[in-house]
Amino acid sequence: MNAFADIVLNLDELIQFRKDLHQNPELSRNEINTQKKIYDFISRFDPDEIITNIGGYGLAAIYNGNAPGPTLAFRADIDALPIQEKNHFPHASKIKNVSHKCGHDGHTTMVAGLGKILQDKKPEKGRVVLIFQPAEETLDGAKKFVEDPKFKKIKPDYLFGIHNFQSEEENQILLRSGQMSPAVTTMLVDLEGTAAHASRPESGVCPYNAAIKIVAGAYELQNNKDIYSDDFSMVTIVNFILGKNPGYGTAPADAHIAMTLRAYKDDVLSGLTGQIENYIIKTSKLENLLNWKISYTDETISCTNDEQCCQIVEKAAKENNLDVQYMDVPMRGGEDVGYIINTCSKGGAFFLLGSGRDQPDLHAPDFDFPDRLIESGIKIYNSIITQILN
Repeated sequence: MNAFADIVLNLDELIQFRKDLHQNPELSRNEINTQKKIYDFISRFDPDEIITNIGGYGLAAIYNGNAPGPTLAFRADIDALPIQEKNHFPHASKIKNVSHKCGHDGHTTMVAGLGKILQDKKPEKGRVVLIFQPAEETLDGAKKFVEDPKFKKIKPDYLFGIHNFQSEEENQILLRSGQMSPAVTTMLVDLEGTAAHASRPESGVCPYNAAIKIVAGAYELQNNKDIYSDDFSMVTIVNFILGKNPGYGTAPADAHIAMTLRAYKDDVLSGLTGQIENYIIKTSKLENLLNWKISYTDETISCTNDEQCCQIVEKAAKENNLDVQYMDVPMRGGEDVGYIINTCSKGGAFFLLGSGRDQPDLHAPDFDFPDRLIESGIKIYNSIITQILN
């Protein structure tokens, strides 16, 4: 039976909502107007309760069923990226150097679109919670969301979430039981030597040699570069600066390195981080640096999907005539949704909805979420509600 057969959506209204979000993006931890737009939109569909300012500018809309039962949650991320948009269509970003280049405007629209369905037909039992989570791009939004005391009011038994993704076929579901996304952190390394006149660099201590050795050493310390191995880890240098304040007559005294570290397993990432830290300390001492500092940002745990929840997603996809492909390896991109899934008594599943081969890749300056995915996402979510709560 198709659980979507009797549902009527106003797709034009949903697309306009998505485009409004796209025009008015906000960076992580600054989603105050985005929260207001979501609140105003979802309020029209009569949720039993709306909770705001969860873990920052997070929001949750609650729809109670007709009888006691489990809490089923759907999660959307709401923040944008510090990227200048290159598109020139009418709904292009109005904010300089900020744009929705990961499709969070589309994810938000799919979850918000459930509001109309739940207004017309409440679940037979339990409750549905629509979660709009801030600060995914900095990988700390979900952690702050679940640590907020307000989260206790909505703590789910199940959680499901969709992310759009470049794929072989449009509207293809990409799914994986077990490990779905890696643990990730960004290591920031500041090195300090002593400056010298550019004509006599030997009279100072330039951190160049130490920095080059640290970069090379970090790559060598990757535990296992085989993406098919459970012990896979990866180092990517994302920023390297020698001499923060250019002085053309001065041999530099400082260097800055930023590298993302990722691994499928949390303990593998922890081990890799410790090894690189020890190497940085050893190298800095050998190169006679005055000081070195190691700090971290954009950290998240890995995301693990429950097998039964994956079966629920597969059944929902097939019910709506969508192709399902199981992934051989986890995603390599970090995702903080694991913090929420880990609170669920029944687990959850985070999965991908394919946008086809011709769609620009995530984080590309010409990316725009394909509106044709909105209906498919809502259909899958609605079928999940039918399986669990009806």
